[in-house]
Amino acid sequence: MEDHASCFCDDPAEARDRFLAECLKAGLAPLTLPSRPIQPSDGIGELYCDAVRLGAPTAHSTIVLCSGAGGQAGLVHAGICSGLLRNRVQRHLERPVSIVLVHAVNPNGAVWPRPPAEAAPILVDGDAISKAEANWTRELLTAVDRRFGTELGNTMDGGPEAKTEEPPVPGTSTGSASASAWSREDLKRIAAEFLPETQFVLCLDFRTGIGGWAVPSIRNPDPPAGTARGRARRWFGPLDGEDPGPSDEKGSSDRSGSGGLAGLAEEAESVSMIVEFGTFPGTGLVNTVTGRQQTSQVYPAQRDWREKVYAQAEAIVLRAIEAAEEMADAGLRLKAADLDDL
Repeated sequence: MEDHASCFCDDPAEARDRFLAECLKAGLAPLTLPSRPIQPSDGIGELYCDAVRLGAPTAHSTIVLCSGAGGQAGLVHAGICSGLLRNRVQRHLERPVSIVLVHAVNPNGAVWPRPPAEAAPILVDGDAISKAEANWTRELLTAVDRRFGTELGNTMDGGPEAKTEEPPVPGTSTGSASASAWSREDLKRIAAEFLPETQFVLCLDFRTGIGGWAVPSIRNPDPPAGTARGRARRWFGPLDGEDPGPSDEKGSSDRSGSGGLAGLAEEAESVSMIVEFGTFPGTGLVNTVTGRQQTSQVYPAQRDWREKVYAQAEAIVLRAIEAAEEMADAGLRLKAADLDDL
């Protein structure tokens, strides 16, 4: 019986060393991105994000393992990435499918910045504008031009970027969670390196959460009425938290998953999945807040938890490979149909 628990560890530097060692064994050269300065350092030193591709660079479908979990909770994703390399998950890949592993841990706080909020559509009333134009005077238009030039123009080009405060990360101090270790530009670099030609992206974000001991909770943060949500249900079965309320912590803390990486592959269809492994002993949740505080662990060290987590994570990845093959086949059929029409 293989020792899957040994893929996990409790130290970010050691986790990276193990991941790089598995990359070396597989003959892979990762893309390495240093983090921004993190305060307080807590003696951890520099942090690095490492990303590698398994499979053909020309694959039509790409599975991306990238977690937005900060603090110690991010170590579960790191262990899964190392375990997949150790167990040679690439042997299950057909030519149209590749896997990208993004290994990044920030024990002090957030890994990625929160994706920018989608702007609300601007509704224009043409009749109202026509009526208003009749009352516009030269003085009024001059005043508008002056105000735009002095006040609003600075925000269009070269002005300071609007800053949004990121939520505290469970298991970390609030002071260290205000800034992410890596920037959105780093995410764009990963997308440009590994997702430029892909036609379909399936993102998997592994992390810990509230639930039974090592029990996976699978949810899809894509829009409820979109095709991505329907595909997620078909491939992964019933989803958790499909209709989160405005105060729902799961729904509001990270709707995109994977730092929003899937959305950066602009020419590709995408599905994002967040998989949380429960950390409460027993089969059910503890009903009282006091009980939860006593039994909850951000990243359990018990061997049986880690064995169960890896086994289920690998099964989910294999299911994702089947989904990516389906999308690759559909893309090839569509391309063939287009050629027949010419």
